[in-house]
Amino acid sequence: MLRTALCSFLGGAATAGGAGYYVLHQDLYKTHAVLEQSVQTVGASVREDLLALNQRVQLLEAAASMTNLSDEVQRDTVQHENEETVPAPAQAGDA
Repeated sequence: MLRTALCSFLGGAATAGGAGYYVLHQDLYKTHAVLEQSVQTVGASVREDLLALNQRVQLLEAAASMTNLSDEVQRDTVQHENEETVPAPAQAGDA
């Protein structure tokens, strides 16, 4: 009688373990699919943001280089005008 009860218990435990393993496996599979979809969505969003950021940086760098170029041209113009309007210093031997 004890032997039959023990065999029945072990059979039920094995069946419950197999069913539990199957349910757990399916749950993990579904969770993996949801996480993978979330990561793909976030990855696409990050790629779009990165492209927009790169375009913005390129525009800002272009604007900065134009500003630097116009500043250099303006400095050169002012320096050239100052060279024309400022008389040359008199040398000691000229007088």
